[in-house]
Amino acid sequence: MTRHLAAILGLGIATFAGQAPAAAAETCRVQAEPVVSLGFASRYKADSESRSDIDPEGDAEVTAALKPVDDFIRDLSTEANQVVLRPDSVERADCLVAELRRWADAGALGDLQTFTAQISAGGRFAGISLAYLQVRNLASRPGDIAAVDLWLQEAAREELRFWAEDATPGAQKGNLRAWSSLGVISTGIATGDTELVGQAANVVEMLLCTAEPDGGLPQEMRRGKYALHYQLHAITPLVLSAALLQTRDIDLSGSCDAALQRIVDFAVSDLETGAKSEAYSGKRQSYFDGTETLRPHELAWADYYLAMFDNADLERLVAPMRPLKNSKLGGNQDIVREHLLPGLEDPTATEG
Repeated sequence: MTRHLAAILGLGIATFAGQAPAAAAETCRVQAEPVVSLGFASRYKADSESRSDIDPEGDAEVTAALKPVDDFIRDLSTEANQVVLRPDSVERADCLVAELRRWADAGALGDLQTFTAQISAGGRFAGISLAYLQVRNLASRPGDIAAVDLWLQEAAREELRFWAEDATPGAQKGNLRAWSSLGVISTGIATGDTELVGQAANVVEMLLCTAEPDGGLPQEMRRGKYALHYQLHAITPLVLSAALLQTRDIDLSGSCDAALQRIVDFAVSDLETGAKSEAYSGKRQSYFDGTETLRPHELAWADYYLAMFDNADLERLVAPMRPLKNSKLGGNQDIVREHLLPGLEDPTATEG
């Protein structure tokens, strides 16, 4: 696989001297007790080879365990969006970074006691790092910034190690590794760690290259009635990773015979009936059997993709859903795109 490190633009982020953490202001809009330990079993029944038969008790346990982290990420991304809309608000940026330092100092998400907790952590670090990336350069306290940088860098290196060494062969090619890679990329960009960006870029390219000729992702297409659901769940971090990497002069759009476009085309065309995913999985898909409905946050990646490629069907699909939002992608995607990916064309803009 092609190595990408030489292509990455240097970021020149300074290393900061030690500094005591700032006291969180009473007006700080994001305050949450750091979650250090996570340990839970799977959402799925033990005998579900396709990991598509949900165990209600297991599902409830996982959701309850992750809720404090997911609530924190939701609040974090919402506040980060507001900070970047008012870049003169240094106090709010400092408050947000000070809160992240509290999590860093506590070793948050550092005690992952089960395999399921380990594979779930990457998407949470992605949400945290994308919020941090929005505000890091607006904050003024070097000690807090250095502490958060170190926490996220160490987490990113552990994510790379875990997925390469400890994850099962199937999981290594699935959507949760894509989410982990997005977190590593956003951490690398935020902290100026070009090695992290390059290593994660290689993983993203590997995942793209698993696609079948028609764009189906084999690891997701084995997921029974949730095959299309998980194809979309993989597309989300793959598209944003590709967009972020373009800002570092790493272009994956042509990798493995334009795999990213084939993967997206497969999903978008299948959202009408689910027939393609059903042919792979042998099961009527969850969006069409009454199990669930397609939610706007599942397509929050669309405008990044439309800025890179034309897709009239996708454009029509998301037009009534805007503004697109997903807390694990940094919140309001109009704001994230404007501030983190200014080189990408705005697909919602009209000529005047």
